[in-house]
Amino acid sequence: ELHTRESIDNATALMSMLIQTRQQLEDSVHDILTKAKEDNVTYIELQVRPTAHTKRKLSFEEVIDIVLNKKDQLAKELNMGVEVVVYVDWN
Repeated sequence: ELHTRESIDNATALMSMLIQTRQQLEDSVHDILTKAKEDNVTYIELQVRPTAHTKRKLSFEEVIDIVLNKKDQLAKELNMGVEVVVYVDWN
C-alpha cells in the first residue's frame, strides 16, 4: 500500500503548517493547477481548509480571498474548470 490514512493525514498536517503566508498560498494553488494542466485535467475541485492556514496572522477571509483570486486567474490562463470546496472546522 503506497499511502495509509495516517500518512495522508500527516502529509496534510505538514502542508498546512508550511502554507501560512499569501505567497505560499498563491504558490500552492499555482503548483496544484499547473501540474493538473500538465496531466491534461480539464476540471478540478480544489479543497481548502482555511483555518489550517491562519497560524501566521492571515484571517479566514483572507485565505479564502487569496485562494479564490489565484484560482480565478489561473483558471482563465490555463483554460481549465476550477471550483473551490471549503472545509470549515471551528474547533
